[in-house]
Amino acid sequence: MLVDYFYEALVREIKPAAQIVDTIGPNVLVLRIAIVDLVPTEYALSIAGTLTPYAFVAEAASGPASGRPAGSTPYLGESSVEIQFLDG
Repeated sequence: MLVDYFYEALVREIKPAAQIVDTIGPNVLVLRIAIVDLVPTEYALSIAGTLTPYAFVAEAASGPASGRPAGSTPYLGESSVEIQFLDG
């Protein structure tokens, strides 16, 4: 499901500027993409934070306190992407 979502989002963002094709040939840029270092969201903590009134205030401050970006939460999952660009 994550791979499908990522692919659809990538196509949606690239399509206005470039044509998307599924064959190799002249003037084709080939992208090989890997989603790596996937850390899933901790669902129990996410649900508890969502259901607790005003918990979002504490969550918003927890990001910078834990060395993460502002607005991020300690239970939020994360991932990285590796992309290889090849001449088609």
